[in-house]
Amino acid sequence: MTAASTQTTVTDAWVDAFTTGDPDAVIACYAPDVVIDMNVPQWRFQVQGRAAAREVIVQEEFVPGRHATFVAKTLTEDGFLVELECRAEMHGEEHLWRSIHRLVVEGSFITEHVAYCTGIWDAETIERQQVEAPMVRAW
Repeated sequence: MTAASTQTTVTDAWVDAFTTGDPDAVIACYAPDVVIDMNVPQWRFQVQGRAAAREVIVQEEFVPGRHATFVAKTLTEDGFLVELECRAEMHGEEHLWRSIHRLVVEGSFITEHVAYCTGIWDAETIERQQVEAPMVRAW
């Protein structure tokens, strides 16, 4: 298997697991010493290792009822980028967030995962955004 095909296999496995909310399958894509660097509004933190990565993914990404409404992946020289829009019902109303994930692949594992997230928008924020800054195109 070539490096490019290994990278594509890891990419496809991670994207499928992440968008469907399967933490064990996500973690299987990570190297044992993976570093996750989370960048959320007004905050940033890092963890290292599969156990810590699983905890972060479950707590920060896999909100109950979450579903991906937009996914785009782009292979890079050393891994891939994934753009996501997710939605979930929380407190009786729809919430949404958008994120970019930069993943570095070495061999057949992801060694680094850097995430940038908009934060979770509540229904009032979604409505205000639609009124004050309507989108030119919808996903």
